[in-house]
Amino acid sequence: MYVCLCHGISDKKIVKLVEEEGISDIRGIKAITPLGSQCGKCIRQAKGIIQHVVLERDTAQDITVIDITEVTLKKAS
Repeated sequence: MYVCLCHGISDKKIVKLVEEEGISDIRGIKAITPLGSQCGKCIRQAKGIIQHVVLERDTAQDITVIDITEVTLKKAS
């Protein structure tokens, strides 16, 4: 589906840039593509796509668990 009709930028292109280039905001997309430079109607939808992909990426990463039994505390003098 085209997000930016003026420049022919699709949702797949935005997803690919977020996943492969590590972009996490609209400024990153606009630095690489002309998205939003004509009429600007695509910005809201593009932001939503970026947020969705970033959220999926962040929740898919492993969560590090700290074993608190290994932590030693120093007594205040």
